[in-house]
Amino acid sequence: MRRGRAAPAPETLLGIARVGMGALFLTRTTGLAGLLSLSVFPLGRVLLGWPDGAGAVAHLAPLLPLPSWAVAGACLARTLAAALFTLGLGTRPAGIAAGLLGYLVVAQDPLGFNMTLHTIYLGTIVLACADSGSRFALKPPFAPARAPRAGLGMVRLWVASIYIWAGIAKLHGDWLSGRVLGTLVEGGIVRGPVAAVLLSTPAHRATAAPLVAAGEILLGLALCARRTRRVALGVAVVVHALFQAALAPDLFTAVMASLLVTFVGDIGPWREVFGVDARAAEVADA
Repeated sequence: MRRGRAAPAPETLLGIARVGMGALFLTRTTGLAGLLSLSVFPLGRVLLGWPDGAGAVAHLAPLLPLPSWAVAGACLARTLAAALFTLGLGTRPAGIAAGLLGYLVVAQDPLGFNMTLHTIYLGTIVLACADSGSRFALKPPFAPARAPRAGLGMVRLWVASIYIWAGIAKLHGDWLSGRVLGTLVEGGIVRGPVAAVLLSTPAHRATAAPLVAAGEILLGLALCARRTRRVALGVAVVVHALFQAALAPDLFTAVMASLLVTFVGDIGPWREVFGVDARAAEVADA
């Protein structure tokens, strides 16, 4: 009997996700976003959030006011921490620091907070807390992964929760009636041939809106189940491709693609994912 191709090791998937997330972190929070001609807001000239470095609209009062020198220092430290995280040098402290500093800087301009930045910052923290620095990393060889399968399981559950909570957030009258979609289409935010076909009339939008909400919830649940994970992964890739064509939403599609890599292959039932690795880590520590 011909044996199937072995699934990638959890350490490999986590390493790929870390490098992808780190590269997107650096792209989105530096002038690289401008070089790529991305239609994003906010967009920093050199570093995102640098004092007086960006912002063509009136700013709201900062959530956590800091002097300019402190904000500048946080921007520099955030970029350095993100670079170290990407390279796999001190992955856990660097990733946690990069994510928290990202939130600190964006708190200076509440209008600059968006889903893409939130996913990048929180995703970096989640990957940092997993064993994502044991592969594709410039690190000493004597620090092997402690619980890679449990770490990969944690990342998978978090990514699935993004879809589930996105669907739950749409369970209100304005969305379910299609009015929100209508506003997005009329404002040119949702555009392209896909939107022109599926969202061209109020009736089409009223039909599509609840399907989108239910679909996101079901997609997240399907990603959690072993039997449906492979199909759900393919559906997620197609959905994000359509999403990109209709919205061109910042770097969100690329961010989710780097996270969806972690769903490749089977890592076993959840009771083993969070059981065997945990016991192995305890033995190793002892």
